Amino acid sequence: MSFDLRAPWSPPVAESLWMPPMIDAAEAAPDQPSNRAATTAATATETAARVASSSEPIGGPPEGWEVSEAVIGRAHIVFRCRPAGNPADAPFAYAVKQVRPEHRDDPIARHLLAREAMVGQLVRSPHLVPVLSARIVGAQPYLVMPWLFGRTLEQRLRLGQSFSTAEALWIARQAACGLGALAERGFVHNDVKPSNLMISDDGHVTVLDLGFAARIGPREHSPSAASVLPGTPAYWSAERTAATEKCSAIDHRSDIFSLGLILAELLLSGNHALDQRTRNGAERAEELLRRLRATIGLPRGLLGLTAQMLAQHPWRRPDSYPELIRRLSALEIAAFACRGW
Repeated sequence: MSFDLRAPWSPPVAESLWMPPMIDAAEAAPDQPSNRAATTAATATETAARVASSSEPIGGPPEGWEVSEAVIGRAHIVFRCRPAGNPADAPFAYAVKQVRPEHRDDPIARHLLAREAMVGQLVRSPHLVPVLSARIVGAQPYLVMPWLFGRTLEQRLRLGQSFSTAEALWIARQAACGLGALAERGFVHNDVKPSNLMISDDGHVTVLDLGFAARIGPREHSPSAASVLPGTPAYWSAERTAATEKCSAIDHRSDIFSLGLILAELLLSGNHALDQRTRNGAERAEELLRRLRATIGLPRGLLGLTAQMLAQHPWRRPDSYPELIRRLSALEIAAFACRGW
């Protein structure tokens, strides 16, 4: 499957649906047109997820919602919903995410949901999943997002989909736009990986799962930070892998390293994206760069940028997202030219 990279992405216009009022939400930003349009565009993260079966004690969504299906994670469950009382032909266009019943007393699970609600309402970008409303107190905390149609990059890789150089750059640039919006508001995502990149059938990329997002700077003292090191080891930056006091300050360049790993995997046509996941990101970076240098026909500028994104020391990586997006865009345009577009 390939995308038409020449056509600008334009999300379909969402139908007008009644939504239950926002309850106990932390300083919700107004619902902007780009967020309303995203309502019918691309789904909740599928990390460690499986389709719910009737034998599992999954509970139900909050009052006021009708459910069509559910996706279960380790501590959270996502219901595909529509507001109760809508016409029978109204789409199930919302994702209602809540803590699984058996984890409702788990402070980490509740903290992650609250953090996702806060960041998803504070930071807005067409390439970042928005949180439309949330309730983060009480016995059944939950948040509401658009139900995103498409497949995660992880799913596409597991299905054997390969990507051209232009497509790899297109995906990386869009992801950088979403991560850049986080960095502009002072946040680092902390869990950039293929299963947290949703790609619609049009090729639009949305960054998912903001539960591990944290303020840029020293690691926060919170239930999640105190108990677990956030993220996925196979995509950790070198400074996150070190996990020492001198490396405790994490900034946006840690996410750039993780995105560099994804870009390298895509440039290798996904052939090496699913192996060696037991190794940490710093170790995998060296191997991926070795294979990229042996790849015939890879533009020198692209190899140089990928190597810089995967530098072991943060100060050797691109200094800002505007710089990174500018360089990715230039390489993307050059890749189009090579294909005669």
